[in-house]
Amino acid sequence: MWLKLPDVIWYNVTCYLSTNDIIHLSQTCRFLFDCISNSNRFWCHLIRVRFGRKVLQRYTIDLFQQSNDDYELYRHIEQETDIRYEYEAIPKDFFRFKGWWPKINAAEYRFGFALVRSYRFYLQRLQLKMAVTEDRFRLQVRYSHKFNNEKLNPYRNSVLLSKLLFYYLYDVKRLMSIDGSKATHRIFSHVMPGKYTVVWRIQLDNPRAGLWHEQHVEFTSLPEYGELAVSSWTNKIIKSKWELNGTNWFHETMGTIIVYDISNVYVALTYYHSRPFGMRWDYVDLKITV
Repeated sequence: MWLKLPDVIWYNVTCYLSTNDIIHLSQTCRFLFDCISNSNRFWCHLIRVRFGRKVLQRYTIDLFQQSNDDYELYRHIEQETDIRYEYEAIPKDFFRFKGWWPKINAAEYRFGFALVRSYRFYLQRLQLKMAVTEDRFRLQVRYSHKFNNEKLNPYRNSVLLSKLLFYYLYDVKRLMSIDGSKATHRIFSHVMPGKYTVVWRIQLDNPRAGLWHEQHVEFTSLPEYGELAVSSWTNKIIKSKWELNGTNWFHETMGTIIVYDISNVYVALTYYHSRPFGMRWDYVDLKITV
C-alpha cells in the first residue's frame, strides 16, 4: 500500500532523515531506488531543502549555462621572466604582503603563479561569470576522505549530475593543520565555481600573541581563478579576540572568496619579523554561500 504513495510524500519523509538514512531507504526496494536514488527531481528537491533556492539555481542551472572565454585569463606563461613581470606589477592594495618573486620553495612558487592568475580575474571581475561545463564538473569533482573517489571514477559519467552536485554541496571542505602555528600555502584542490565563506578555527594563549608593535598578521585565501580574501589582524585585534575567547578555541570568518572556474585555493598565514607565538589554528573551512 505504501508503495502507491505519491513521490512528493517520500520527498517530504526524507526531509527528516540524515543522508545515510536516505541512502538506506533507497536500498529497501526497486520502487524507492527509482523514486529517490535514481531521480534527478529528488536530488534537486534535496538541494533546495538543505541549501535553499538560490544555491539550487546556481549549481543546477547557472553554472552550466555560463562561460568565460577570454584567452588572456587562462593564458599559460612558459617563461619565468614573464610571470615574474606580472607578479611584480601587482599593486600592494591588491595583496599587501606580496614581497619579492618567491623562490624559497615549490609551494611559494605555485602561490606566486596563483596570485598572478587571481589578479587577472580581479581585473575582469565585472564581466566574469561563475561557470563550468558538465563534463569538466563530472571529471574533476572531488570529495573528502569520507567518500571513495577511486570507487566513483568508473561511474562519473553515469551518476546523475544532480546527485554529484548534492554531495559536493554536502561534503565538508576542510583543510587540517599540520603545524598549528603556521599555514604556509596549504591547498584546497578542485574547488568548484561559487562563493565560499572562509572560516578558521583558532586558539590564543597569550594576550599579546608575541607580536611586535604595529606588526600585522594576514590570513589569505587565494583561488587561482577567482577573487581572494585577506583578513588583517593587528596587536589590538588579537588582544580583543583573546579578551573575548580566552584560551578557548573559536571560529573566525576571514572573508569570502569568489571562484569563477575550477581552482586550487591556497590558504596562508602571513607574518613578518617573527612568528606569532601563542596563536594556533586547527583547520580552515570553505562554506558555500550565496
